[in-house]
Amino acid sequence: MFSSQSLMLYSISSFLEQEHFTKVHQVGETVNVDYFSVDGVSDHELLLDEVVKQRGELQHLEVNLKARLIARSEVTGIHERFDSQIKQHITSNVKLQEQLHEREKTIMDLQRTLDDKDKELHAIRLDHEAAWAKEDLIREQQKKGTGNFLVYLFSSKFKPSMFF
Repeated sequence: MFSSQSLMLYSISSFLEQEHFTKVHQVGETVNVDYFSVDGVSDHELLLDEVVKQRGELQHLEVNLKARLIARSEVTGIHERFDSQIKQHITSNVKLQEQLHEREKTIMDLQRTLDDKDKELHAIRLDHEAAWAKEDLIREQQKKGTGNFLVYLFSSKFKPSMFF
């Protein structure tokens, strides 16, 4: 639950409060007592400097950790937005592919219909050309006077199955 650094800081703080840095409070005045000085610097000042240094390091570490936490949450938010956009793009892509497939199918159906109409038109042209050819032949035969047999042969009443 407590890290070794926080326990050490708590121990040093308790030690300073109890042993070496006792303040006596009387009404309205404060008196510092019990300084153990060595070469002009007391033990508690050395420990206090160490505690201040460690506190600064811990504060710096805390700031770094908070910055990382903020950055991580922002990166997570960015990832979520990108994932959402990717899903939207995939959905849009699927819909567009379906539309493209339907349009290609419609184009193929229209092409088949056009081909059928072209075949019908070609058959009609052939029928018309055959009819014109029959009419031309009948006119020529009538000019030559070859008889009614050829006229009957090329007329619409003639069926070749009648003779075979």
